[in-house]
Amino acid sequence: MILNCFKFSGLGNKIIIVDLIKQNLEPNEEIIKKIAQQTKFDQLLTIEPPKSPDTDLSTSIFNVDGSIAESCINGARCLTKFILEKNLLNKNIFLVSTESDVWKLGKEDSENFFVEMGGPDFDKNKELLPKEKDNGLHKLSFSDLPPIEVGFVNIGNPHCVNFTDHINTELLEGWGKELQSSNYFPNGVNLGLAKIKSRNSLNLRVYERGAGETEACGSGACASVVLGNKYGLLDNNVEVFFKSGSLKISYSEKENVIKAVGKAKYIEEINIDL
Repeated sequence: MILNCFKFSGLGNKIIIVDLIKQNLEPNEEIIKKIAQQTKFDQLLTIEPPKSPDTDLSTSIFNVDGSIAESCINGARCLTKFILEKNLLNKNIFLVSTESDVWKLGKEDSENFFVEMGGPDFDKNKELLPKEKDNGLHKLSFSDLPPIEVGFVNIGNPHCVNFTDHINTELLEGWGKELQSSNYFPNGVNLGLAKIKSRNSLNLRVYERGAGETEACGSGACASVVLGNKYGLLDNNVEVFFKSGSLKISYSEKENVIKAVGKAKYIEEINIDL
């Protein structure tokens, strides 16, 4: 079977889009790994028929190792660009359901696309974490690495964020790998190191479960802004900078909505031999 795929870049994060309305396939770990052997990517998103009458489409999200991801904000913007430019829907703003949420997607301006989603969950997946300290952070300990203090939030997928001036430390990979098989998170977690530049700006690196450190992480950007807001470190509108660009994140606690705005770039069409 030949699978028709489209590769995009969301701030350097390589995304594969697969239209499963026009093609018949049930993705699984083995298939995702076969695709990964033929082209490099960080996440793969499908386009599928809606699963409920109040949405327009649905998507499944896979990491490069074949594991399922509940959210991918960089992928969502690439999906938006693909749907709009292929005229798959007769509308400019539409709803796409994921495993854990419903995205509201559309075009912000001539270069940028937006994703709106439901607000954060501060309790889901934190059951095995140590009790919060007085500063609201959890201290995570490791056998062969220094401990790290993190805030925790679920943005459709689980995120730990450490606010520090030293985001270029090599420890990110070590901490990230250890957390994927730790007692704290048996199903893995994303780990971000965030350096606050001002109340409206920060730099971020993220180790993503199932992918390792990536050029950018949209849900990680949302998590860092939500937690920075919770701890009184950031305002509600923040620009998050990665190696290859930035995302503008807006968080309304009152409306329980997070919005991410940023670019998406088409790279190439690929035919994969399965």
